[in-house]
Amino acid sequence: MSRIKAYEKEIQHLTTFQMIEVDRLMIEEYGISLLQMMENAGRCLSTAVKRFLKRKLKTKRVVVLAGTGGNGGGAMVYARRLHNLGAKVIVYLSAEQDRMSPVAQLQLNTLKRMGIRIKRADKLANAKPVALVINLTFCTIFCNIYIGAG
Repeated sequence: MSRIKAYEKEIQHLTTFQMIEVDRLMIEEYGISLLQMMENAGRCLSTAVKRFLKRKLKTKRVVVLAGTGGNGGGAMVYARRLHNLGAKVIVYLSAEQDRMSPVAQLQLNTLKRMGIRIKRADKLANAKPVALVINLTFCTIFCNIYIGAG
């Protein structure tokens, strides 16, 4: 199992209100769409995990927990990118597709067309051990990363 050195300094963060304002500014003032922000977040997270797992993604099983909003859409981008890097990805959804935001639905439809395994979160208890679980169901900037066996 890999060990991560603890970060001992205070982690800067934004409140929910501040993050909503950042999103508004990105879209309205700078012309960067929500889909572009999702793609960038998914790319950055998949690159970081690729480095952390030392590029051995083809032998890794990864579980991604995805919510119904923008973070869930970002999680699905991340899942797609890890799948493209060779990881065996399973996405667990916190709700049915009809409860998702339009951008999350768009990302989910892409995963379905690619044949990426998708399950409901209530089936997670039956999952086999994996190398990595990414929980992007309720986070804004900081995400919970759990390292397991596999």
